[in-house]
Formats: sequence, structure tokens, C-alpha cells
Amino acid sequence: MKRLAITIDPLLQPWNDIEALMIQAKSYGYTEVYFSLTVEDSFEGITMKEPYLKFLDYCHKNDWRIHANVSYDVLQLAKVVKNDLSYFKNHHIDCLKLEFGFENNDLVSSLTHNLQGIIIEDNASLQDDLIARLKNLQTKGNLKQYAATHNYYVRPDTGLSFDHCMMKTRLFKSLGVEVGIYVNSLASVPFLFPLGNGCCTMESHRYTSALLSVSEVVATGVYDTIGFGPLIPSDTELQDVSRITLSQTVEIPVYFVHEIDQDLKNNLLATVFQSRSDQAAYLVRATQFRHHMHIEPFNCINRERLSLTLDNTLSGKYEGEVQIALKYLPSQAYVNVIAQVELSATKIVELIHGGKTPFILKEYIEEVNL
Repeated sequence: MKRLAITIDPLLQPWNDIEALMIQAKSYGYTEVYFSLTVEDSFEGITMKEPYLKFLDYCHKNDWRIHANVSYDVLQLAKVVKNDLSYFKNHHIDCLKLEFGFENNDLVSSLTHNLQGIIIEDNASLQDDLIARLKNLQTKGNLKQYAATHNYYVRPDTGLSFDHCMMKTRLFKSLGVEVGIYVNSLASVPFLFPLGNGCCTMESHRYTSALLSVSEVVATGVYDTIGFGPLIPSDTELQDVSRITLSQTVEIPVYFVHEIDQDLKNNLLATVFQSRSDQAAYLVRATQFRHHMHIEPFNCINRERLSLTLDNTLSGKYEGEVQIALKYLPSQAYVNVIAQVELSATKIVELIHGGKTPFILKEYIEEVNL
């Protein structure tokens, strides 16, 4: 089951903003909420400050699954003995996301045996020796109460590379561990670091729309929870991330050529495609539109990289096949060039090549400020 998440800061965000965001997100299928507990800011003695108590009570009453980011000193403050997490269960917390101070593998494995049913959620990005951690959990831990979520990074240039993030994620997934990730909001004000640009896991998403970022994440096929860091995403961003995550169908932005027939365009935009699993060397091939309409030859020009093409009537049994060129290819009389994929969607095209993720075309209309 795929899950959607938001992140709240009960101290920095006004309550009216928090409540409005949670009502809005809930209506789009968001079920997970993250927040951070720190000894310095969140407690008076061992009692949580009032904004946190109010927030947790609201989340519990409205059926949110609550994830608390904690460092080891918070467990000490809560007087946790062995793996008794009653303090957190009494505050309706469902998951503890481990931040700093949990280098001891035996400790983490022990916490996964807690009798309160709290999920121990490792910081997927901060493991120096992830293989040792996972081996320890295999032999000493309870993987049914263990998950992982990557960090979000508020300072520009500090996010993870795509390959590094995927490498760590695949190690977790090899044991059946659920993994979460954060995408960015371009509409929000980054209040944690006002000089930055939002907060995301992968640095390549820093200046990328939520629509493209979530399509890329879903196209990997490996993430179970996708959400926003401590931001106030726009209504459009909340909807985009919800729609793509829950449908598990990515959206590829394209610029159509002017001469394309409107009826043909509408039919293409209404079709759900999937790349063939026998990967062509130079093409993404999708056969779902074959023989759907009669396609006369037009715009049979050279196929630049990321050209979207449609086989015409001269192609015989292939008529209507949709392809995306992965490299420059010369023109063919039986191939119509009908659109160009937006350059920022390059990674998505590469990821759907394997045929595991359905995709739809989305007409890209760039806004021009006059």
C-alpha cells in the first residue's frame, strides 16, 4: 500500500495553518504526518509543550498515523527502559523515526521488539554501514516493526544523488522493508532555512516541480511513502503528488506539434500507456494505441532525442504504436513525429523504459509572463 505524508512543525507553524493543511491533505488521501521532538524545544521537564499536545490530540482524533522524529536524548528524557515505549504510545505516536544517537545496532534491533506496536523507522540516509545494520536486524530484530525513511535536506546542494538514494533504498527493499522519501514544494516558503529552496531528499528535485519529482519517484517502483517536508505545499502540489502516488501512473509532459489533429491529441491524452518489457535499445515502445485510430502520414522528420512518435498507416500492423526516442534516429516514412518530451522529464522516460510503470501524456503549456 502506498502512503502520502506531510510534515508539521507545531512551534513554527500557526495552528490555523496547520489545521487548514491537515484538512486539505486529508481530503486528498494523505494519512501520515511527521513532526520532530527535540529536548531543547519540545519539552518542559518530561512533559511535552502545549502546542505538541494539541497537535497530537488533533492527529489522533482525525485518524492520522503519527511519526515522531527523535534523537537518542529524547528516549533518555522519556526514561525508556529497554524497549518499553509506553511514553510514546500514551501520546498516540505510531512510529519513531530515529535521527541522531542510534549508531548501536543492538539497541535498534531491541527497540523493534517493543510491545506497544510502535514502528521503528530508521533514517535511511544516515547509515554509515547499512549492511551491518540490516544483518543485525535480520538476526536480532523484528522486521515487522521496522521501516526506513530518507532525510529531507533544507540547505541547497546537500541533497542525495539519485544513485546513492536508490542504492540504499534497494538494500532496505531486499529485506522487504518499507521506505519513504520526500519531494519538494516550489510554492512554499522554506521557513526552516529561508535562504534555501524547500526541502527534498534528492538534490535533483530541488528546483523541480512536485509533479515531475513524484513521477520520477513513482517510476522507480521502490518507494512506499511519499511526502512533503515541513512546508505548506499548494493545493495543486498536494493533488499532483496524491494523484500520481495513489494511481501509480506517472505523467510525462510533452509539447505537441501544431499540426496534430485535435481529436487524435485528445485520444492520446486519454490513453494509459506502458512500455513493452522487452526493452528496445533506442526506444520506449508502447502498443496500447495500436489500431485505435487511422493515422495518415504527416511530419515524418528526423527523430531527435525524446521525440514522441506515432506509427502511421504505412507501418501496417504497427499503426498507432507510440514511441519515445532515446537517441537521435533518422526519419522514416512510416513514423510521424507528433511531440517532444519536456527535457526535465528525461529521467522519468529512462525509468519507464523497463515497462513496470504505466504512464500518461500531459500537454505541457509553458506560462509566459508578458
